[in-house]
Amino acid sequence: MYESDKNRVINLIDNFILVLETRLLPTFENIEIEAKEIEQRRLEDLSLNFNPDIMDEADCYEDAYFTGLKHYEIYTEMKQSVLNMSSVWLYHIFEKESDIIFSDKKWKERKLKLSKLSIPLIAPSNFYKIDKELQSICNINKHGNGDSQKALFKIRPDLFETKTFSTKEYLKNISFIQIKEYAENIKLFWIEVYEQVQKSKLSI
Repeated sequence: MYESDKNRVINLIDNFILVLETRLLPTFENIEIEAKEIEQRRLEDLSLNFNPDIMDEADCYEDAYFTGLKHYEIYTEMKQSVLNMSSVWLYHIFEKESDIIFSDKKWKERKLKLSKLSIPLIAPSNFYKIDKELQSICNINKHGNGDSQKALFKIRPDLFETKTFSTKEYLKNISFIQIKEYAENIKLFWIEVYEQVQKSKLSI
């Protein structure tokens, strides 16, 4: 592993977080304001054709309110989908860079090399956060509940809606703060690997 490998990974992660924070998420910053504006426009449209003989004023207000609410719900759900899928994008970056940096293609062999480099693999190490937590979150967001759900619940029940496991219980929506934390875990992991490779002169 070369310094250029380490720097490339760090730049990729930093750019990913930058794009998410400054380009994607700002799209949803004014959802509530937009919903109120849509509600008001709907009310104005209804008032243009309002006939007190056959129409109820309360019904118009209700119609306008739910029109705005629908906009709010749709875009709030879209924002959360972007955050949830960010876990997939983030882990994909880690996988892709691992395939470039490691000479072995299987994680069993890679983990042996990491152990020889004295890189911690168990909780609460950076690798553990990536391999056990982020990967499971990624799989759940891609494929739904299953083995990854069960595995993650054993180590991070706080990430689920209840403390009692059920195949019907779902992973909580991931936050931007969590995404940034896992991004930092990936950066710190590669810094660890680079430093140990330089110190030991072993290759990976």
